[in-house]
Amino acid sequence: MNGICLHYWYRFLDKIIGNSMKNKVGVVLKVFADQLVYAPLSILAFFSFAAVLENEKSSDAIDALVVKVKFNFLHTLIADCTMWPLVNAINFRFIPLNYRPSFVGLAQLIWQTYLSTAARLNNEASLSNHSQPSMQEPLSDCVAGQRS
Repeated sequence: MNGICLHYWYRFLDKIIGNSMKNKVGVVLKVFADQLVYAPLSILAFFSFAAVLENEKSSDAIDALVVKVKFNFLHTLIADCTMWPLVNAINFRFIPLNYRPSFVGLAQLIWQTYLSTAARLNNEASLSNHSQPSMQEPLSDCVAGQRS
């Protein structure tokens, strides 16, 4: 699903900003657009899918989504900013438009492995402490996935 979204997102950016393979300013603009628009939407979409998959009742899924957003969104967005601007700068500058979703798919493998490991470690810590994650916990409470 994310590959389809990325295909149209990258085409939209090329249409609005232009071909960034020949223009360094275009690369910067696309990276900013991706971080300001696509990243938050992608994180929210992942939290939503995760909440639905983890809960049988829709009311429980909504409650879980609210908790995920409240406790994890900001940390996840900060973690996102540590990796994706560089990946996207390379992507927008050197990768032809048709291959960008595939290149990002490889980077997503690394990103999702990190997030899965961080979520597992955080879940183990939460189970042993019987507490909710707090805003002071490290980036290991990030639970996002699909990303540009």
